[in-house]
Amino acid sequence: MLDKTILKYVCELELIPWDEKRKLPVHYAEFNDTLISPNEITNYLQGLFQQDNINEEQLKNFFGTDNYEQIYYVILNNLKNQKQMMNITPM
Repeated sequence: MLDKTILKYVCELELIPWDEKRKLPVHYAEFNDTLISPNEITNYLQGLFQQDNINEEQLKNFFGTDNYEQIYYVILNNLKNQKQMMNITPM
């Protein structure tokens, strides 16, 4: 069963692309209109932390910020890179 804490963060992260504000700079992240699903965010965070119950302090310590917009785009970029790596076939 999905922990309520992680669900809260997933919901907050998923709302970010519709905010009408200037994007904050995040190192090594590309900003585009590609959205990721709450399920992808949940799976990414659970895989990253190897646990279901992830709190705000863990997110802040790992990502170096408590700004959900920055975290969202870092996750988006990481998932995009993972998908690209999986599509590369050895010759």
